[in-house]
Amino acid sequence: MSDIAGISDSTRLGIALLLSLADAHLDRVTIDTLTDATGATYAAVARILRRLAQARLVRSARGPGGGWRLSVPPNCISLHRVLRALGATATSHGEGANGERMTHRGSVLLDNVIRQCETPLVRALVDVSLADLLDMELRGLELASSSDPFTKLELESPPANLRES
Repeated sequence: MSDIAGISDSTRLGIALLLSLADAHLDRVTIDTLTDATGATYAAVARILRRLAQARLVRSARGPGGGWRLSVPPNCISLHRVLRALGATATSHGEGANGERMTHRGSVLLDNVIRQCETPLVRALVDVSLADLLDMELRGLELASSSDPFTKLELESPPANLRES
């Protein structure tokens, strides 16, 4: 399942895994612990961790005390970098199942509208880090349970890129 921003369930799982690893600080976390925390299958968690490792966002160690951890501090991992590592884009538009360009009526106009929206979205994703997400979560500002997609966050001190100009 994906929403209008093109964020798939596997991408959402990847973000959840990274947040779990960020919560663990420098401690290593096993795949079993991550599957328990997320409710995802072992295979899904392992697949996503491999992709994140290829992007050098996480690393693992085998043996006693082994497991997974972040390769860099959470404040150095932007959402944009995470989305790229997981093969997602800021917005999903104009491509078919095999990556070919779709050219349906109105698609050029739609592409232009999406491009206008995409630039500020990418800027925001570059500026928001895992540490920012953890901070928002700690302050109880999650929107995941909101049924209204237009709910606005009233942040006490939002990241600089989210402040109104």
